[in-house]
Amino acid sequence: MKIHFSKKEYRQLLDLVFLGDWMASGHLEDTESPYEELRNKIYSHAKDFGFDDLIVYDKTEDAYFETALFEDQGVLNVVEAYNQHVVEDGH
Repeated sequence: MKIHFSKKEYRQLLDLVFLGDWMASGHLEDTESPYEELRNKIYSHAKDFGFDDLIVYDKTEDAYFETALFEDQGVLNVVEAYNQHVVEDGH
């Protein structure tokens, strides 16, 4: 099966993958994310979409990672808003 994404859709997918992985595994200490393989698969196409400034490949780790630019482009604002919501609601 193939899924085709526009550049805009793929950029949104990067945010969703980051946020989903953060939510699912951010609380785990020194444990690999259960979604690491899928995250790497999605991130591996960043260069094809022209987002190699947002996602980089680390040969040593044999994995893809978000750059500071990716984080600065708003995804951390979502994390901060979520954290604030949790604090305010006491959940």
